[in-house]
Amino acid sequence: MIYTMAIITTTDGAAWKSSYYSEVSVSARKAAGEKSYMLLTTADDPNKFVLLNEWEDADKMHEFIQSEALRELQADSGVVGRPEMFVFADMEKGSVA
Repeated sequence: MIYTMAIITTTDGAAWKSSYYSEVSVSARKAAGEKSYMLLTTADDPNKFVLLNEWEDADKMHEFIQSEALRELQADSGVVGRPEMFVFADMEKGSVA
């Protein structure tokens, strides 16, 4: 499995979140093979997010995160600058319970 982590700064966190859940955004992410996401916000800044995504296909994911379509979605939703992006692969999963 492949994962991404993006650190995103926005001009308006509520507007960005609404855009993230829009039909256009969800459809684009599904088409790129997104399987799941986790959205976190920083405790001191409601306009800054950490977004964790799970993808089914590395090639489709890379194509999507480098696409002009994603840049347009980000610009239209109030993303400031270019999100800091990290790509990860499965290594190990465990439990402390």
